[in-house]
Amino acid sequence: RPGDAALYVNRGALYARAGDLDAAIADDTTAIGLNKADALAWRNRAAAWRAKGDIIKAGSDAVEAIRLDPNMAAAHADLALSLQADGDMQGAIAEFGKAIALDPANAESLKGRGDAHLAAGDRDAAIADYTQAIGADPKLIGAFNNRGVAYLEQSRCAPAIADFTRVIGLDPTQAPAWLDRGEARARLGDAPGALTDIDQAVRLAPKSVEALRQRAFLHQAAGRHAASIADYTAVIALSPNDAAAYRGRGYSELGRQRYGAAIADLTKAIGLDPKDALAYRFRSLAEAGEHDLARAVADDAAALKLDPKLPAISTVQP
Repeated sequence: RPGDAALYVNRGALYARAGDLDAAIADDTTAIGLNKADALAWRNRAAAWRAKGDIIKAGSDAVEAIRLDPNMAAAHADLALSLQADGDMQGAIAEFGKAIALDPANAESLKGRGDAHLAAGDRDAAIADYTQAIGADPKLIGAFNNRGVAYLEQSRCAPAIADFTRVIGLDPTQAPAWLDRGEARARLGDAPGALTDIDQAVRLAPKSVEALRQRAFLHQAAGRHAASIADYTAVIALSPNDAAAYRGRGYSELGRQRYGAAIADLTKAIGLDPKDALAYRFRSLAEAGEHDLARAVADDAAALKLDPKLPAISTVQP
């Protein structure tokens, strides 16, 4: 039955589930050639294009699927995902809304709309959608994680910790959840708990710049400057133009009274970000430590010019 478009649609779906997206697209394309009115073939090809990262083709196919079958919830969700990837959050919210109206219990669509609300800055709406998504699928890790992120952005650390804990319980390999729970604990003043969580995030994702940076900051705040320097050095190895990492390492070198090393790092930080007031302030302190008071005064003046709210310090006065 070589002319049966449905067979190609079905085999294409199987290819997609097996991860062979090119074969899936080939079968869906053949099905469309045999029957241009097959909305499912257009929708499935849209999903495959999106999985390959081609949001333009994915969006175009989803639009055609919707034209052929306006009641296909999955096609509206596909179009919403393409709009979201293109930065059109309001368009994505509208299309997810249509998908949810057609399939109210679809947890992925509810989560998707929550993601769009979160990206648009409407955290309350995002939390409401994530909560509905969790009600529809109590094991939907992404909904718990992203609701935790929304809570954290509102500085509601206790419910954020609860959501990240739920994520970790469902999948202990989720490094971002460990990292975000660590941040929430740090905000609540639980430095040991925060360090434990961020250590685990680094173990799971040793090349995570953000995890290394946060651990470096915790070490720095506790006066563990050698450990902080090691983490900032790892950040710099992964991200050589990271001005904040050079500033952080320079500050820890200052804490160890290694003024020359501090000046070198802070000079690099200033070269990468000439508007970093703190880098100038820290370099002024290192220069004062080396008794180079003229340079110290000049750098402190530059710091105050960039940020007049910085407190004045007497250690750099001639």
